[in-house]
Amino acid sequence: MKDTDESIELSKRMIQTGELCGKTTTAFITRMDHPIGNAVGNWLEVLECINVMKSGKGPKDLVNLCLVQAAQMLIQCGAVPSGTLKEGIIMARENLSNGKAYGKFREMVVSQGGDLRCIDKPEDYPRAQFKADVIATSKGFISDINALEIGHIGVMIGAGRNCSEDAIDATAGIWFHRKVGDRVEASDAIATVYTEREETLNSAADSVFQAFSFSEVPVEPEPLITNFVTKDGVSNFSMSIFED
Repeated sequence: MKDTDESIELSKRMIQTGELCGKTTTAFITRMDHPIGNAVGNWLEVLECINVMKSGKGPKDLVNLCLVQAAQMLIQCGAVPSGTLKEGIIMARENLSNGKAYGKFREMVVSQGGDLRCIDKPEDYPRAQFKADVIATSKGFISDINALEIGHIGVMIGAGRNCSEDAIDATAGIWFHRKVGDRVEASDAIATVYTEREETLNSAADSVFQAFSFSEVPVEPEPLITNFVTKDGVSNFSMSIFED
């Protein structure tokens, strides 16, 4: 959804449906102005999540979003003694850091008949045949990465589809080496494009560069989560919960 009010209205309808089915249902409204995490594309996004679960670390926006959502799920299943999001986040972070999150993910893969080799040794998984770095042409700060344009580029390189009949290339995608707010120097690689479609590689890399905006002065990213929605109403959400 492009509009916050429309997003909230959609979340209210989804919550109403869940509650009518007897399930406690809540929603977070998050910004999608920029890609979350460093990866766009099917396998690249899975690889990023595997790395986060293995190391307990990763891009701040991705990790914090996952911690908030995990904390809320813990609250809703009655696993947080105080019932506070703060304690839920502490519990979620601990299970990410001690490897339990990755262990549970492995159990889920096995239960669905998946091959553990793909997550235990992801470096053995096939990669896209062609890649191109996107290079900064001057120094400054990244002020924007247009997520909508990145989505269109994803379709161009095979990571997305225009219609249900289109095939998806799981190896295609974009890896961002820099994010909004980061400082860059001329000649820095700010992203890398991966695809099996050699004919689209250079134009895709050029388009990725055009999706970036730059500033001469430092830029502070907007808070990722803006609202929390329940059956009782809508409240503002503050990312300051991570500051203590």
